[in-house]
Amino acid sequence: MSSPIRSRVKIIKGMSPSTPGTSFSEEIAGDFSCFDSILAIGTITAVNGTLQVTLEGSWDGVEWFEAASFPLLDAIPSTGTFKVTQVLQDQYYKIGVSSLTTPTNLIMPNTNTSSPWGDLIRAKFIAGAGTTTGAQQIIRLIGVTSTR
Repeated sequence: MSSPIRSRVKIIKGMSPSTPGTSFSEEIAGDFSCFDSILAIGTITAVNGTLQVTLEGSWDGVEWFEAASFPLLDAIPSTGTFKVTQVLQDQYYKIGVSSLTTPTNLIMPNTNTSSPWGDLIRAKFIAGAGTTTGAQQIIRLIGVTSTR
């Protein structure tokens, strides 16, 4: 007997900052709390300077926490496609709270948490020193639930 699989694909995108600073994705992906695993595939471009892309989760759309981070891009120019896979466990960790007033990353590059990412997911783009041009960033989120 085969197991039914339910899945959802959503794309979030946004422009990274054109000067050192922080911006967030234009879209917020919702309805992701029901999935057993989430795969995030990011096509990330740093035109100059450094760029850190972090995925943030939220249960209410008000308080956001860092859930996963792609590798830091430090080359000029640099483009990469990276993936983060999250298999949800029953542990909850709150790693860093994000806001527009204190947008620094508390999670290390190329890391993810082992707890649920929340119902809502957005991307945070942090451009470092030397950044003079932003670029379009695209992240595909694939959520999968397997019913046994």
